[in-house]
Amino acid sequence: MVHRVVGRRQYFAFWQAFSLPTKARLESGTRKLRVKERSISAPQSRKLGMVFQDLALWPHLTVYQNLEFALKAQGLSLDVRKQRIGEVLAQVRLDEFSGIYPARLSGGQQQRVAIARALVAQPLALLMDEPLSNLDDNLRDELCGHLLDLHSQLGFTLV
Repeated sequence: MVHRVVGRRQYFAFWQAFSLPTKARLESGTRKLRVKERSISAPQSRKLGMVFQDLALWPHLTVYQNLEFALKAQGLSLDVRKQRIGEVLAQVRLDEFSGIYPARLSGGQQQRVAIARALVAQPLALLMDEPLSNLDDNLRDELCGHLLDLHSQLGFTLV
């Protein structure tokens, strides 16, 4: 049996099923995930959130629309989508920016939109690929503290 270690990004890609190993098994502590093509669940049913290093915000969508995208894929009603988006935007202190496009936001605000987009679907685990690396020290410390507060409030696993 060959054991091969992969990098953080590839590991996240496997867990999100963006990329699939062949004849492999993913292990995280006591949790094991065998990947078989026929048994891969749809992205919207995996209960995993992801914040990419480059944020991956859609520039042609407003803050609200960026968050709503995942909820539409889950088939949630308009009322439920509005409620969840409102709650999450308030949690990341961006409720007044829902109609703004990402290019008009500061780097820290864009970071919070990416985090909100990952949280709005109420994931069991939030995977983060160096989400604060492009920020200055003060903003990094502030957002790190805010993430830990959200983690405590909402109870998701943070990786």
